[in-house]
Amino acid sequence: MKIQFWLFAAALCAATASCTGNRKLQNIQQEVSDISEQQRREAEKIRDVRLLNDTKLREKKTDSLVHEIVDMTIDNFAVEAGSRIAAIKRLDSLISDKHSLRNTSRKNIRAQLDSLIALNRDSTRRLAAFRMLEDGLNNTSYSLFKLAAFFGPGKYSIPQGKETAADSAFAPLIDSLISFSSKYPQLPKKATLVILGYADGTGFDPNSNLYVELERLMNKKNLSKQEMNKKLSDLRAQSLLRQLKKQLESKLAGNNTAGVLEVSFIGQGRGEVYPFPFINDYKEEDERRRIVLCYWTVLPV
Repeated sequence: MKIQFWLFAAALCAATASCTGNRKLQNIQQEVSDISEQQRREAEKIRDVRLLNDTKLREKKTDSLVHEIVDMTIDNFAVEAGSRIAAIKRLDSLISDKHSLRNTSRKNIRAQLDSLIALNRDSTRRLAAFRMLEDGLNNTSYSLFKLAAFFGPGKYSIPQGKETAADSAFAPLIDSLISFSSKYPQLPKKATLVILGYADGTGFDPNSNLYVELERLMNKKNLSKQEMNKKLSDLRAQSLLRQLKKQLESKLAGNNTAGVLEVSFIGQGRGEVYPFPFINDYKEEDERRRIVLCYWTVLPV
C-alpha cells in the first residue's frame, strides 16, 4: 500500500511540474508573440515613412540633400528594428523546438526574454519619433528667395543696408522650424537647414572686378561661364547661410520650448542647373533662375 501511495505521489508531482512548466512556457510564448506584434507595427511604420520620403522627392516638394538626410535617419531605425526582429526569431525558434528547449537553461531563455522586453519598452519613444518624421514630411516645403532682394548685380556679400531685409525674409522660415520643434519637446532632435543658390546663364566680362575676383578665389585662369556661375551661386548661398545661422541662433537663445535641438547648416551653389526641372521654358538670362531655395528638416536622433 505504501509503495502504491509513493508511486501515486511521484506521478502527481511529475504531472504538476509538467503543468507548471507548460504554463510557464505558454506565458513566455505569449510574451514573445506580443513583442513580435509590436515590432511588426514598427516595421510597417518605417516602411510608410520611407515611402512618404520618396514620394515627396518625386513630387519635387523636397530636395535630394534633404531626402538623403531623412533616409539616413530612417535607415538607423530600420537597422535597430532588424536587430530586434532577429533576436525575436532566435528566441521564438528556441521555445518552439522541444529538443532545443531541453538543451537550453531556463535562465538563458529568461535572460533573452528580459532583454527583448527592455528593448520593446522603448517602443513608445520610437513611435513618437515616427510620428514626428511623418509630420515633418507631410509639412515639408521650400522657401524661395530672389537674389536681387539680398545682392546687387555681380555681388555675393549682403550689404549692410540689406541685412534687416534678409532677417525679415528669413523670419517666417525660422519661426516655422522652432514651432515644429516645440511640438516634440520630449524628443532630442537635429535640425538641418539647406540653402541652395542658383544662377542664370549670363556670361562675365573678363575685364570686370568680379571676373578677377572669381579667378582669384578659385585659383584658376580661363574659367568657363558655367564654372563662374557655379562659384558665384555658391558664394551667395554661403553668405545667406551665415545670415540665417546668426538669426536662428539668436532666436533659439533662451528659447526652451523647442527642447533639445542640435542644428546643422548646408550651403551649396548649383550654378546654371535649373531650379525646377518641371519648368521647361527657362531662358539663358532668366530672373526665375536667379534664386535661392531654402529647405529645413527636424529629425529625431
